[in-house]
Amino acid sequence: MLKAKGDAAVATTLAAQTVLRLRYRIGQQLFLDKKLANQDRGNRHSGEAPVDFRCDSGADHFTYMDSPPPGAVDAHPDRAAFLRELASDLRAFARG
Repeated sequence: MLKAKGDAAVATTLAAQTVLRLRYRIGQQLFLDKKLANQDRGNRHSGEAPVDFRCDSGADHFTYMDSPPPGAVDAHPDRAAFLRELASDLRAFARG
């Protein structure tokens, strides 16, 4: 089910939900790239930054939370394993 703020829930197929999530994430990537490229052009240290973009199959907004809100449904097949892998990736990134 997908629901926009104030709208009735709309039943969609899993494929349609996956496409919508992917389009949203790509939109976020393009937005961030544009914002970073247009930052303070007078500052030579800004403008470009490396971006690590990943598409996590089966993950949705609530999958990334330690505890989804009451009543929220997370359809990820193994949320605990997903969060362990995410934590490991973030730890490796932070350590360089």
